Order: sequence, then C-alpha cells, then structure tokens
Amino acid sequence: MKTSYRYSIFVPCYNRGDVLDETLQSVAKLDHKNFEVIIINDGSKDDTDNICRAWIKKAIFPIQYFFQANQGKHLAHNKAVSEARGYFFITLDAGDFIIKDALTQIDTHWDKIDEAQRPGFAGISGLCLTEKGEVSGHKYPREPVDSDYFDIFRIIPEGGEKREAILTAILKSYPFPEYSGEKLIRPDFILRQISRDYRFRFINAPLEINVREADGYTANLFRFRVSSPNSFYHYFREEICKNYRYDHNKKIFYYYTRYIRYALHCRINLFNQSTEVENKALWLAALPSGVLGWLSDLVRKRKMGI
Repeated sequence: MKTSYRYSIFVPCYNRGDVLDETLQSVAKLDHKNFEVIIINDGSKDDTDNICRAWIKKAIFPIQYFFQANQGKHLAHNKAVSEARGYFFITLDAGDFIIKDALTQIDTHWDKIDEAQRPGFAGISGLCLTEKGEVSGHKYPREPVDSDYFDIFRIIPEGGEKREAILTAILKSYPFPEYSGEKLIRPDFILRQISRDYRFRFINAPLEINVREADGYTANLFRFRVSSPNSFYHYFREEICKNYRYDHNKKIFYYYTRYIRYALHCRINLFNQSTEVENKALWLAALPSGVLGWLSDLVRKRKMGI
C-alpha cells in the first residue's frame, strides 16, 4: 500500500461540537508533524460541520472531512480506513486529547522491533490516561510486551482504555461488519480478529487522555446493547466458534451465556443454536443463565419503553 503520511488520525464525531475544537488543538500541538486528520461527522445535528470547515481553512495539517448519515462509530471507522493515506492508523475520539509525543513514542517502539519480525506485528498499543492524569486500567509489568488481544489479559487484568496505532494496510482487511439499523459493535471485535493473525507491541507510554461523556456509551450501555443484538450475537458467536482456543474455560462459559442471550434477541431458536456451537456440553450448561439474561432484558426493555 502506497502511503502519503506516517499517520492517519481518525476523529469520529457525533454531536460533539462543544469539545471538538479542544481535541483538534491537541493534534496541532503534536511534536510529530507527518500526519493527516480524517474527521467523519456521523450525522451530527449541532455545529460540528461549521467547526470542521473552520479548521480546514486554518489548520497547518491536512484534514479530510466527510459527513454521513448517522450510522455509528464502527461504520465511520470503516469509511476513515478506506480513505486513510497514512502508514499507521490511530483513533482519537472527539472530546479526547492526544498526548504531545504520542506519535514519536509509537515510532520509537516500532523501530525497535527487529525488521525481520515486523511482518508478524499489526502495530503498537499504548496506554490511555483519565481526566485526572491517572493510568486507565493497569500498566504492564514489563515493557515492551509482544502479545495479542487474547494473551495480554493473562499478563494484566482486563479493564482500562488502551489505544492502538495499527498498520493501515492490515486494517483495510478487517472492516467492521454492518447490520441494518444497528449503530453499535464492540470496539475490540476487529482487534480480536487481527490477533488471530498478528501480534502487537504493548507499551507503557500514554498516548491519549480519555474524557468520559456524561451521556455517552457507558451511561447508556443497556440501551445500546439491546438495540444492536445482531452485532453482539455475531461477536459472541466468533468467541465460541473461532476464539475459544485462546481463552480459559471460565471466560468461554461466560461467552456461551452471552451468545445464547443475544441469539434469542435475534430470534435464533435453541435448535439452530445447537447446530452452530462448538461445544454442545458448554452450551447446555450455559442455557439457564443465557435464557435468564434474555428474559431479564425483555422485562427491563418493557419498563424502559424500548
């Protein structure tokens, strides 16, 4: 793949005009200048469009700007990857801040990977900080750690935000799937797909500062989940049919319960489920919990008027 820049910085926006300016100011302060910015306006109804057009006129760095009807961050991501001209691709959510030396840190650690081994790596994964300046989640016990998004959580507990700079050429082969009318898919969906074929170099360098939205994804998690049953069904089907070799039994059992739960939301009956699972004994053992979770969702949906 021919590239024009070292980095493509993807900024997805949906009604975040009030914070977008500060995010782009953090980009302008980067000590590494070989990058482009790709802004995807995912159907915002605020002043995001005006802010983006003003930045296009005044920015000292190249900006690609696209508007699309509201489809969700995952499809905005697919559009950005298709347009990216950078060697690496990194996401910076509107409202978050990229740290001044982030791209320099990525380059430094990438260059330390033996050249003969680089074809087996998808990119670099660094830490994120909270608004208070604390590490989100956990640092790695050593640096670097060459691993993937299965084994890395045997080294540190799950939790906390991480940020990846991924080779754009690789990302183009792993688009997010599209399900009609659904606007959410778990962001690690493609990371786990990539991890079946490549490793990442995990580092303790902070790359971004994440600012949690008061009315964002976390605050509306249940509503988002039950409004996107197909994406969650396919996510957990991949876990039990393709990724089960990488996870311990306790986690696989959890994935079976979630698979059953969202398969039922998608009206996939128990007989059809039984024909596509890898381990029927685990599926049978997980049935009570999965069905109970589905029934609980139905009750909660009714109470919320969803």
